[in-house]
Amino acid sequence: MGDRPMTLRLTHEVLDLALRDPFRIARADHAADGAVTTVVVELRDDRFPGLVGVGEGYPVRYYGETPETMLGVFPYLLPSAESALGGFSDAESTRRGLIALAGVWSSIVRWNGAAKCAIDIALHDLAGKILGIPVYELLELSPAIPPTDFTIGIDEPAIVAERAARASAFPALKIKLGGPQDLATLRAVRAVFDGPIRVDANTGWTRADAERLLPDVAALGVELIEQPFPAR
Repeated sequence: MGDRPMTLRLTHEVLDLALRDPFRIARADHAADGAVTTVVVELRDDRFPGLVGVGEGYPVRYYGETPETMLGVFPYLLPSAESALGGFSDAESTRRGLIALAGVWSSIVRWNGAAKCAIDIALHDLAGKILGIPVYELLELSPAIPPTDFTIGIDEPAIVAERAARASAFPALKIKLGGPQDLATLRAVRAVFDGPIRVDANTGWTRADAERLLPDVAALGVELIEQPFPAR
């Protein structure tokens, strides 16, 4: 970039968002009973006044991230983003630049996924607006929305089942497990939801837990189990 002034400008806002329902998982490092803190960014390019790209990153303590670490990393990411994207001249070169950024950023700052996520989303949004095309078209993807699941945190089985019934319009549910009532929770959910169920124990199971629970979990038609054991 030489001595050319940067044209990308980043602003941010740290938001504390109230939750309708508590969201608890098996790991002690995450307990969102009332609110979560997230960081929303806005990205502007001086060459394209009036256009704003919006992104968001959610800092997870399990990965050593906080809003403060995100704000500290942003200045290291922005110059390489501008260099990689050039002038947003056409969709092909912009797409290549966006794809290459992950490797560039990894060579500058390791980890810090939430900070990278926030700027990456804002860059995609801004690029699409500058080029006048949807982001899916920029990335040569289908406009069809991929199916996703709705995640429900740990609570009493009856409460989890009530939330599952409320979320029954989703194509699949992911149920957080990792406690003494795991099987009762799954049975309660299956009683009110006949679609695909996935579970996430967030490292809350031992091998003995898995051996004890798996036959019943399979009988209830659970589609997959995510992160059952602690990392080694």
